[in-house]
Amino acid sequence: MRIAIFALLINDFNKAIKYHKQRLSIAKKAADRAERPAYGNLGNAGHGVGDFKQAIKNDEQRLSIAKEMGHRAGK
Repeated sequence: MRIAIFALLINDFNKAIKYHKQRLSIAKKAADRAERPAYGNLGNAGHGVGDFKQAIKNDEQRLSIAKEMGHRAGK
């Protein structure tokens, strides 16, 4: 979903949220833990629109998945 990344890059955070939520939904159905980047990008977009509580929740989800996978870079 490169369009979601491009939306983040041009600060179109609402569009980025829309597309990253779609990506997250697809990743959850695939059950392959690919939702970690989607949570991270949703955190970035949430921060961009000033929804800091949701941004923190998304970042905590991303970190939790990273820990499950043994990724130190997720910290």
